[in-house]
Amino acid sequence: MTVQTQDTGKAVSAVIAQSWHRCSKFMQRETWQTPHQAQGLTFDSICRRKTALLTIGQAALEDAWEFMDGRPCALFILDETACILSRCGEPQTLAQLADLGFRDGSYCAESIIGTCALSLAAMQGQPINTAGDRHFKQALQPWSFCSTPVFDNHGRLFGSISLCCLVEHQSSADLSLTLAIAREVGNSLLTDSLLAESNRHLNQMYGLLESMDDGVMAWNEQGVLQFLNVQAARLLHLDAQASQGKNIADLVTLPALLRRAIKHARGLNHVEVTFESQHQFVDAVITLKPIVEAQGNSFILLLHPVEQMRQLMTSQLGKVSHTFEQMSADDPET
Repeated sequence: MTVQTQDTGKAVSAVIAQSWHRCSKFMQRETWQTPHQAQGLTFDSICRRKTALLTIGQAALEDAWEFMDGRPCALFILDETACILSRCGEPQTLAQLADLGFRDGSYCAESIIGTCALSLAAMQGQPINTAGDRHFKQALQPWSFCSTPVFDNHGRLFGSISLCCLVEHQSSADLSLTLAIAREVGNSLLTDSLLAESNRHLNQMYGLLESMDDGVMAWNEQGVLQFLNVQAARLLHLDAQASQGKNIADLVTLPALLRRAIKHARGLNHVEVTFESQHQFVDAVITLKPIVEAQGNSFILLLHPVEQMRQLMTSQLGKVSHTFEQMSADDPET
């Protein structure tokens, strides 16, 4: 662990040295230029594009700040271009940073503020701390900045989380704190993305099942009905909405063949059976598809209307015609 820490420290030192080398070519250490600031419609547009990051990040930062007992520091959310999107923290610290130009919409690019974790974390894609004389600009030397990038579910840089304070108030845990917050935000973004994608696929599947001519029913291992399309509800004389969440055994009397297949998680293919539903007998041709999973079996049942199936079979049989002339003359069986 010590060797790994030393290697990481050397890598960070190399990153800072390279940044100093770049900055020394086009800026003076003694002069301080206020960062450019996006305002009005431009800043609103940036925030709309980062709504997910802001929604999750602001909640995470507020939770972290709540347990800091008024520590003199500030927490920033930045986008992938190192533009400050949101700030929270101790009012006096926020005011001091604002005097330097670190406000909502400020671009903390290396070309403007010199060597600083706010820009380096986004550039390098790794957690970075800069404090004191590690900063190229003398105006930033009283300060400590810790910043950790946030990545989206495709592994692309999405923004960063930063902690800023005066050097005398810095803590060895500051960088770890930004790392923990950034990971929490990244995991929440991933969860929201996967949930949204899952919901899209679910809506597509429901749309497909609703448009089928066959009736479709689905229930879990406990027999709780999870899906019933309009065609199945009509065929079995059920209310599609009221039946959701009820046990299938309480809604219809299942034929013995189907009960045995469910008990043994065995599939059925185009089998003709009779249900009893609402004191009526209903004939149907069914296909049962068991979904076998570690957490339990679930089932999908297709109900094919009997008349349509019979018409299909009749039409298929009507196309078949054989004559004695088609039989082989030297067939040993004849």
